[in-house]
Amino acid sequence: MDQEIKQKGSDIPARDPNWNWTDFKTLLKALVDSSDDAIISKTLEGIIVSWNYGAEVIYGYSAQEAEDRKSTRLNS
Repeated sequence: MDQEIKQKGSDIPARDPNWNWTDFKTLLKALVDSSDDAIISKTLEGIIVSWNYGAEVIYGYSAQEAEDRKSTRLNS
């Protein structure tokens, strides 16, 4: 079992020196941007730092209107 875990662990990008983080970030950005779901990231203090198109549709605010504001204001 330990050997099986070690083999699976070798697939983790952080352990692979050949992993292309730039491509990974580009892929992640494309997934977030194209999602119909609201994807919002915020600081530990609750300040919105990113807001995708799905969030714009669901909450009715543009990214520009939402970013740099507290997420607690979404329900008010």
